Amino acid sequence: MSTMPGPADQSTAQTTHETLYPAMPPADDAPLTFGQFRWYMQGAQHARDAVMYGLVGLVSLGIVFGPLALIEAKKAQAFGVDARAGRILGWIAIGLFALSILFVIFYFVFVLAVLIPLMSHLPRNGATYSS
Repeated sequence: MSTMPGPADQSTAQTTHETLYPAMPPADDAPLTFGQFRWYMQGAQHARDAVMYGLVGLVSLGIVFGPLALIEAKKAQAFGVDARAGRILGWIAIGLFALSILFVIFYFVFVLAVLIPLMSHLPRNGATYSS
C-alpha cells in the first residue's frame, strides 16, 4: 500500500505554507530568486522592527514608539509581510500613553480639589494653634 498524498493532502500543505509564509511564493519546484528572498527578508525585518517598537512603547514612551511601530508595520505590509502584531502593539502603546496622561490629569485635579479646601482651614498670619 503506498502513502502517496492525494489532492486533498496537497491543498492542505499549500494552505499551511501560505498561512505560515504569506509573502513567499508557493512551495513548488521553482526555486526562489535572490531578489524574491531579499524582498521577503526586508519585509520581515520591518515586521520585527514593528514588534520591537511596539514592545518598547508598552513600557516607555508610547507616544514615540507606538507610531514608529505603526510606520514599520506599514512598511512590512508594503513588502507583502503580515505585521499584525507590531500594528496591534503600536496601537496599544498609544492607548496606554493616552490613558496615563488622563490619569495624571485626573490625579492633579483630584489633589487640587482636596488641597484647596484644606488650605482654607490653615491658620493665617503666623498664628498657631495652642492647646
